[in-house]
Amino acid sequence: MGRLGQSLFHYQAERKENRHRFYRKEDIYRIKQITCLKKTGMSLEAMRPFLAASVDSDSVNYPELVDQLRSQREHIMIQISSLQQIVDFIDIKLKEGRPQ
Repeated sequence: MGRLGQSLFHYQAERKENRHRFYRKEDIYRIKQITCLKKTGMSLEAMRPFLAASVDSDSVNYPELVDQLRSQREHIMIQISSLQQIVDFIDIKLKEGRPQ
């Protein structure tokens, strides 16, 4: 389990009487936020400003974070395009019935 996994595993959550962790909606949102940002390739250090911004905050108050998200989105769209080209190639080869 990586550093992020360990962090999420030990995420401070309330505990029930049976010692099971109880996650509030806010906790679930935070975990999803961290997981999603990590999947973009963002470092934990780069995530800090996003996590510090309030969920209810207007993005207008954080133009630099909006720019970073747009940049991450563009990068991901390029990756998707590249992966789609690979899928298209595989589909053509499968239709031909003779992979090379």
